[in-house]
Amino acid sequence: MSILGILIFAWFLTLFNLDTILITAVNEVLGTNYSTNVYWLVAFLIAIIVAIIEAIINHD
Repeated sequence: MSILGILIFAWFLTLFNLDTILITAVNEVLGTNYSTNVYWLVAFLIAIIVAIIEAIINHD
């Protein structure tokens, strides 16, 4: 999955307010006060990590 694909998936979750549900759950469990900015940052970091892993696996 590409970086753009993961970010589109994250955007798709925002259409159904699942990002808010995830952030609220994380805030309740960890006792934090994260916002949607953190949601997008985490989505981007996951996309970068997945891209790096794919590059390592597909390297010939």
